[in-house]
This record gives sequence, C-alpha cells and structure tokens, in this order.
Amino acid sequence: MRICEENNVTAIMVTHDVDEAVLLSDRIVMLTNGPGANIGRILDVDIPCPRKRMDVVEHSSYYSLRSEIIYFLNQQKRIKKIRSRKSATIAPCQAVISAPVIKSPAYQSVQIIMMMDFSRAWQLQQI
Repeated sequence: MRICEENNVTAIMVTHDVDEAVLLSDRIVMLTNGPGANIGRILDVDIPCPRKRMDVVEHSSYYSLRSEIIYFLNQQKRIKKIRSRKSATIAPCQAVISAPVIKSPAYQSVQIIMMMDFSRAWQLQQI
C-alpha cells in the first residue's frame, strides 16, 4: 500500500480473503464462476486511506461491504451447485456398455446398448 501511495501507481491484486480485499482495495471486482468467468459485481470501497486493519474494522461501511461480498460469493456457490445438478440430469449417458450384435425375430441385426444415467436407472436402446 505504501509503495502505491508513494509512487502514485495502480496495482491489481488477486485474493480470496474478503477482509484483505476490503483492507487493501479502493475497488473490488468480483468474478463469476469459471471457466469463462465474467465481472459479476464491482464495489467501491469508501474507507479513507491510508488504512490500518483496526481502523477498517471500526469503519461504518466495513460490515456492509463485507456482507455484500459474502452474499455474492454465496450466490456463486449456489449457482455452481445448481449447474452441477443440471449437468448431471442433462447428460444421462455416463457409461455405455455395448452388447454383441444379436438377431431379432425378423432376422435383422440389432445391437443393444445399455446406458446408465446418474440416477442409476438402466435404459435399453436399439440401434
């Protein structure tokens, strides 16, 4: 922080620590889940600089900023969980076991493929 102030430069830092983000940032850019993450939310930190940890914790906006960040992270966690459940139900074929070609009563070659979906229910399909 001192180097940035003395040299009047902007620094970009990456952290997974909510308190560190509030302490060190003038602006917090939160990303959505990846891959293909996008900017999900931007928060401006209105706590005056220079900052000391105890001064930050006692500032009136500290807990509201912290709550907004945690709320965003919890939303992303829920979205990730929902997407993983959807992908589990959308992709029903995880294991494909191919049986040898057999003759049907009409003497046509029929191959039986058994597919096991995530609910462990077996399905049969003729091709």
